[in-house]
Amino acid sequence: MTRSFRSTRWGGLIAAAGLGFIAAMTLVPRPEEAVLNAQTPPWCLICGSLGGVDVLLNVLLFVPYGFGLRLAGWSWRRTAIIVLATTIGVETLQLWAIAGRDASISDIITNTTGGLLGAWLAGQWAGVILPARETARRLAIVGGAIWLGILLISGALLHTSYPLNSYYGQWAADLPGLAKFQGRILSAEVDGMPIPSHRIRETRELRRRLQAGVIVHVTAIMDGPTSSLAPVFSIFDKHQRNILMLGQDGRGFEFDTRMRTTLVKLRPPTLRLEPTVPLVSGDTVELTARLVHSRLGLRVASSRGVSQREFDLSPGLGWAMLLPYDYAYGSAVEWLTALWLGGLLIPVGYWAASGWAGRHALAALVAGAAGLAVLGMGVVPLLVNLPAVSWSAWLATIAGYALGWALGWRRN
Repeated sequence: MTRSFRSTRWGGLIAAAGLGFIAAMTLVPRPEEAVLNAQTPPWCLICGSLGGVDVLLNVLLFVPYGFGLRLAGWSWRRTAIIVLATTIGVETLQLWAIAGRDASISDIITNTTGGLLGAWLAGQWAGVILPARETARRLAIVGGAIWLGILLISGALLHTSYPLNSYYGQWAADLPGLAKFQGRILSAEVDGMPIPSHRIRETRELRRRLQAGVIVHVTAIMDGPTSSLAPVFSIFDKHQRNILMLGQDGRGFEFDTRMRTTLVKLRPPTLRLEPTVPLVSGDTVELTARLVHSRLGLRVASSRGVSQREFDLSPGLGWAMLLPYDYAYGSAVEWLTALWLGGLLIPVGYWAASGWAGRHALAALVAGAAGLAVLGMGVVPLLVNLPAVSWSAWLATIAGYALGWALGWRRN
């Protein structure tokens, strides 16, 4: 079996799998989102509060499809035509036949871009996986710089950003797409400032306090678990943009506040806490949410006991900003962050080992692992004014690079 035939066969399989994945992600009905999606104009390019996430995921969705088509032997022109025809077909079905799906010009542009990117990668994969030594060195240096850039951007986005206009307090708000909190709010305040369930007259003072450090305190009477996320206390501005929200989801509680991630339409961090002793209807609870010096905290106190959780924001949380679904930081967040940090460095370590031979390869291991760990885990948090990262992040950085280096060294 010739190499060309094997590539063609694998390309066809990859294209078929990519097309199946596209269908699974885009053609499943979502009738519960029909009303919300109907409010989005089809000509919108970066739509909704998470438009940045949608754009990135729409590009990535079509990369395997374009990669497979090109690897299967299709010309650039035919690959482009097939990709464009596929995304137009998907958008047409979403518009006329699939309930609750959102069709837009943005999807056509981003899907086509992803398909063409995949086609380009099909012509480059051999040079990336089996590079010459000089090429491998350049890839290692560029890959390490990109990794550091991702950390810098992620860290810079993890700071609050509050618009200067009118704010409105909301007690147990009834918002589209969210459940309704059926309990009763007794009081709500931010840094000691009482917040009513209507327009806040002292918005400038509230904004000043929020910028100094978010401390939210709510007293409420519970009414059992909720079916989904239900706002207990929230603040929105006059453009209906979320400033902060403290809500109940099932038996747990979640808290988020507006951050710079919102400016680029990525997902902001959300902290979740499940009380160790479940609350029941009629319990009076004291809910305290904090974001002070980049440390998220949530505390639930009642006659049944006290539960609390705190978490330091770190540059390694870029993965959580890009998720296509709601995610609240729970007990697994540190390990997911470690997988993100280490996983991104595996190819960098691989290229480093492929680019230097003998004793130079060993030097590349030590210098690369130590240098990236110090710069990424030590210097970057200082540059973006975030707390020191946990030991698991340091370990993941070194382990990811070392694993990649071991794979590259075996190749040598």
